[in-house]
Amino acid sequence: MSSLTSAHGKTAVIAVAFATLASLAGVQGAGAQSKTDAPRAGASASPAAPATSAAASSAAAPVKGPPEDQDPTHLKPSEQAKPLQMPPKLDSGWVMDQCVQGRSGGAMYERPRAVVFAPAAAELVDKDWPYGGAAPSQDIADVFVARFPLDRFNNVVTRIAPDKGWLDADTITLEQMASYVSAAQLDRPFAGLQGDVQARAAREKEFVRYSLACTDFVFLSRVVPHNTQWGWEMPSALRDKSVARRPSRAPASLQQSPKAMYLPRLPMIGLDLAVFKREGTSFTRLRLFPSEPSPKGDRDTNEFGSNEAMPDYVSAMPEPSCSIPVAAEGRAGLSCRAGTADDYAVVHTTNDYSGPLCRERDYDNPDVWARCEIRDREEWIVGALQQKVKKMPEFRLYGPLMPGTLGPGTPIGAYEGVKKGMGFGYYGSNHDLMAYYKVVRTGPGGPNRGNKLSLLDARYGEAPELGKLEEIPLAGWTFGVFASTSAFGHSGATSIRTGNVLHAYALPSTLTGGGLSLAIDGSPAWLEWWVTLRLGGMYGDGQNTTIAGAQFDLATEKGFYIGERFKLVAEIGAAGFAGSVSLPGIGPSGGDKSAKYKVGGGMAALAFDVLINPYWSVRAGLEGRYYGKATYTGSDLPAAWTDRADKFHTLGTRVDLHYHF
Repeated sequence: MSSLTSAHGKTAVIAVAFATLASLAGVQGAGAQSKTDAPRAGASASPAAPATSAAASSAAAPVKGPPEDQDPTHLKPSEQAKPLQMPPKLDSGWVMDQCVQGRSGGAMYERPRAVVFAPAAAELVDKDWPYGGAAPSQDIADVFVARFPLDRFNNVVTRIAPDKGWLDADTITLEQMASYVSAAQLDRPFAGLQGDVQARAAREKEFVRYSLACTDFVFLSRVVPHNTQWGWEMPSALRDKSVARRPSRAPASLQQSPKAMYLPRLPMIGLDLAVFKREGTSFTRLRLFPSEPSPKGDRDTNEFGSNEAMPDYVSAMPEPSCSIPVAAEGRAGLSCRAGTADDYAVVHTTNDYSGPLCRERDYDNPDVWARCEIRDREEWIVGALQQKVKKMPEFRLYGPLMPGTLGPGTPIGAYEGVKKGMGFGYYGSNHDLMAYYKVVRTGPGGPNRGNKLSLLDARYGEAPELGKLEEIPLAGWTFGVFASTSAFGHSGATSIRTGNVLHAYALPSTLTGGGLSLAIDGSPAWLEWWVTLRLGGMYGDGQNTTIAGAQFDLATEKGFYIGERFKLVAEIGAAGFAGSVSLPGIGPSGGDKSAKYKVGGGMAALAFDVLINPYWSVRAGLEGRYYGKATYTGSDLPAAWTDRADKFHTLGTRVDLHYHF
């Protein structure tokens, strides 16, 4: 994924990534209702699936319910039918004629054409589902088709699921795909539509066949076999990300006395993704991304438009009256430019597909609670797949370097997917990186770009005018290792008598240590702005004492570019320190004692950062920490020690090695 991510989405990642260091979660945007989560009228609740519908497969298998001999506070399936309160709503958008969009093949990136199918084998999720009502395969299909389309493509998206075996094929003919689409069953075509639903389903299949004949790429996915573990859970014991789904003021239903719910302990949903490129009348597989059990991805940064319109990079479906002739590359074939969007295609706001449904949870609908967990999980999986796709050489953005009144820039911009903070490189004849630029202002790009460029800062090197700049895709994360040494301020020596001997004890005057850091880029909100979590250990020997402890920082930092490869970084944040002090000779028979301590406070740092290349940098500078009074605990500690007024102030140096990915 690009180093750029949306401010809202990154804030969500920061809040949980730094709380858990392992699991990721998102904070959803506000909004009371969503088109994406609406009940679908006039159609089955199962997702689209060719040949065999998910509804049929779900009906064939016995539905497993929660065991009745468990906690008596649980709700029976018959009591779990509370309907969602979000009405269905459709929207309109423009219909893409992929046969006349084309790609210039020139020196400037233009959106390639793509057809995105719904996931195959989504009904695998239904076999474990203990509740009635909407099947979770519906949510799998909804999340993928709503979240996956990237703004660097012109996308035709369909609920038709492919043959799951296609992902393993090296080549698929256009005739095979077209025949399969013609025979596919659409159980939920244009759900909520008041009118001839079957006519709209037929039109969708006809439109997909037309687009396949002219598209550049096809994206196919499938749900992999999984084994979701179910069990009784108390809402108060759910993960923090579930709590984060609630509005800032929790509804009264979430403040009631809790009831046990039969929920998935971790919905292990996996998705394989295959990318195919059209070559004449066949499609050749470029990459197959196998499912990962726990992808550390991020929700994509795409702005999905508003409540009023579709994003301009996703096609609506033609109206039944639209004429669709035989497709021919380079020849306009559609008689209509406006169509109807299914509700999944219009997302309420950025990173908010699961949010509206999750806000409908309460203690009377554990089925909705479980669906929320599944949707949230798949959003992260889709985000990880988007990052991988963006790093493929075929899909990296590129454009010429051009002079502008405010400095160098490039004509590509927001239309193509350029975002503030994104990196571009200029490569020599041997593909050696000769220059590196960062986007500091995003231009409009696209057909309405005019003379407005995306403004660039040269971080090192120089590219010739009209030289080809290529995107350097980064996910917006930095992993670091550091070493530090600090002067250690404390309250001095303490005299403690043991028998007839008076011992002097003092903490060390210096501490040394090191550790690891993890940072996330917030450049869309503020260029060169990061949030960092740092964990490390510190050690020192003093007068008759040894101190060892763990140190952590949660800080925000801002970089200021001052010259080629160099920037000044200012950092401020919260800090903590916890560990133990060994006190020899004051225990029984002259033995040792250990005093545990913990302190909290703040930290600040000022450092110079040297960019080696887009992936590596070195940083060195000064840092200081100011802590409150330490609290000592331990068995039978002398009052002379527990009464000390140590505040554990430190001032020293830190050297970091950072890897950006």
